[in-house]
Amino acid sequence: MSTKSGLAVGPVARGTEVTGAMPGMLARNPHIRFVNNRRGHCWLETMFRTAPYVTDPDAPCEDRGRFLAEAGSARRVPA
Repeated sequence: MSTKSGLAVGPVARGTEVTGAMPGMLARNPHIRFVNNRRGHCWLETMFRTAPYVTDPDAPCEDRGRFLAEAGSARRVPA
């Protein structure tokens, strides 16, 4: 994907630069659920879900699209 300015917009997961400061980083970021001091990679799948109406909290949801993030690319790929 790209913006009107032509800059790429895409998924990023970077962890190697924060491993040395893990205890402090976790204290400042309580929303982070997993850290580890080893290098690796992530696999990300996104599901886009919709509801036919929003006036009822029990409205049924349905899957409208599934996408993958390819390694090294800012593009989304249908899953």
